[in-house]
Amino acid sequence: MVCGLFGIADGLQAAPPLSAQDRAALASRTPITQPSPALIRALSLAAQPATGDRASRPVAEAALAALQALPSSAASTTFDRAWVTLETGAALQALGRDDEARKVYEAALKLPRTKLQVRRTLIALHELGDAERPGRCPAGRWQTPPAASTAPYPPPAQLRGIEGWVDLIVDVHDDGRVAQPILVSSSLAIFEPAASGWVSALRYRTTDGAGPGRPCFVDYRVTFRLPDAADVQYPIEMVVADPSYSFRSIGAARAAAPTPGR
Repeated sequence: MVCGLFGIADGLQAAPPLSAQDRAALASRTPITQPSPALIRALSLAAQPATGDRASRPVAEAALAALQALPSSAASTTFDRAWVTLETGAALQALGRDDEARKVYEAALKLPRTKLQVRRTLIALHELGDAERPGRCPAGRWQTPPAASTAPYPPPAQLRGIEGWVDLIVDVHDDGRVAQPILVSSSLAIFEPAASGWVSALRYRTTDGAGPGRPCFVDYRVTFRLPDAADVQYPIEMVVADPSYSFRSIGAARAAAPTPGR
């Protein structure tokens, strides 16, 4: 099925053949890591980031009650157990129960968890007054490298008119240098190496032009847009509108309603 879809796309675009690696990168994406379906059903809540904001006190109270009522079997993986702990801390924090939230977040740091979960936990602790923990970077901007003001466009995606994005959480040194970009999600895997490599060369500057003065984290989205609208076959708006976007799904849509290639 995948080969057939790529055959359609390749023929219409008159683009060079894809390598096996590029074919795989254009047929896959990195979704936001979410709790297991079983855990989501047990909570009767939509999947949310680990430390997502609560809309109101009643919502936070309901979420906390649901989390505390969960049977141990509902969180069957280490990621789910860490997710429950982080969500519990977020609910307590939203309710103003900061001392309890701080203890829960401290407990979360002792659990096996993903790099993203660790950073969300550290940010929450910093927000609760633990200045020794790295938190979000102060307001500022990115300073791009002189040789490249935007991330390099992967040729297979450019030739096929595909736009996209990559979401990262970036570790920043106190002088503004990037320590490590952590992949959060992407529209297509083909964009991930270019985004991570380019972000690694950035420098973070506060509003007064200095480095942040402390290790910190920044959420950052790298977007890939084609400058000529005539070259766009799959615009970024399609990607954002469809959470299940993949080259496989747009290939199927193309097969159902083909349009002339360039």
